[in-house]
Amino acid sequence: MLHRLIHSARVKVFESSRFYYWVLWSVVGYSILNQSIKKILWVMFDKQYSPNLTGIIVYSLTGAALIISFLTLLKAIRKDLIFYMGLLSFVVLIQSLMFTTTFDWEYFSGFFIYNNGFYLLKYLFPFLFLSIWMELNKSESYAFSFFFYLKKLLVLNACLIYVGAVFSLSLFESYPLSGRWGYSGILWSGGMNNIMYAICLIHHWSTLKKLNWEFFMLSSGLLLMGQKSALLYLLLIIVFVVNKMMFVKKVFFAIILLMIVYFNKIISFISSFDSFWSDVYEKHGAMGVFLSLRNENIEKVLSQELANEHFIYKILFGGLAIFPERIEMYPVDMLFYFGAIGLIATIIFYVKWIPEFKYAIPIIVASFGGQLYDIIPIMMVFFVWVASCKRQNFS
Repeated sequence: MLHRLIHSARVKVFESSRFYYWVLWSVVGYSILNQSIKKILWVMFDKQYSPNLTGIIVYSLTGAALIISFLTLLKAIRKDLIFYMGLLSFVVLIQSLMFTTTFDWEYFSGFFIYNNGFYLLKYLFPFLFLSIWMELNKSESYAFSFFFYLKKLLVLNACLIYVGAVFSLSLFESYPLSGRWGYSGILWSGGMNNIMYAICLIHHWSTLKKLNWEFFMLSSGLLLMGQKSALLYLLLIIVFVVNKMMFVKKVFFAIILLMIVYFNKIISFISSFDSFWSDVYEKHGAMGVFLSLRNENIEKVLSQELANEHFIYKILFGGLAIFPERIEMYPVDMLFYFGAIGLIATIIFYVKWIPEFKYAIPIIVASFGGQLYDIIPIMMVFFVWVASCKRQNFS
């Protein structure tokens, strides 16, 4: 009886693509609902959304299921993923031991619960999901279903984006009550919104290869968000996914070269069309506008740590930043949290794992300011998208 129960749990839960399909929807759905409620309370009732136990329960139960599945499927899981997760865990362990002359249990436990140990768990959570998803049968068909319904949801939200843009409704703004232009519908998390739209847009074109009304709604939704990362997504998708002409790609690289040469003049000209960015340009210069002041955050962290006696060790093993401080640029945050060792391992992983350039677009945008790697639900969506496409291509 017990044996049959264990076998049933393995087949129907811990080794089931259907189960993890609903896990994916639970995590993504909770995040979307949570952000929407926050936005409504903030704009309409001038209230902050107090933390609740729902998110803790969702992620705790998901994490427990992932650990059990990981142990169950351990022999089948890709060794490079195991090595990568183990390496990052090792460098964070080194951090916790490196900066104290004598072992301090209170410091050690606090570091893992509240600081970089917590950030490590947050960062590795989607990688743990990926390691399991890649070994599940029929996961690509469930991925297709997931993106089918996610696209419908985003198209519906694009209608709200249009309503917000036409009638200037604060509830549908990307940055409500801030004076900054842009509309995101009922969604609020800027990083999550543009990445979902971009991935669904690439998935839509890769699947159907036609410019229909859904493609228009997704792309115009990106355009109206008023975010530099959203515009970069749209530009890269048009040039490297939709377009097949080499001439257009050469023109794109020529424009990039010209932008580098005339960087200050171009940023000054573009900033003049928006009072918010014009003010940022006056106070912080062209690089401040381009990187949304992230360059100053980098300078601040390095200036504080440069004289530190452990600076070289922190460059190697991480610890230049302590959670929740972060730059929101993928390579920089990897260097600051996990050191050169973690950064090099991350680059090697993506170079080996991503099959085509179009799947690397979210990583490229995240390197300049997209928050892909810092948002668990969207990182899971990204991994499901790439992993399922890889399985379809090699099946």
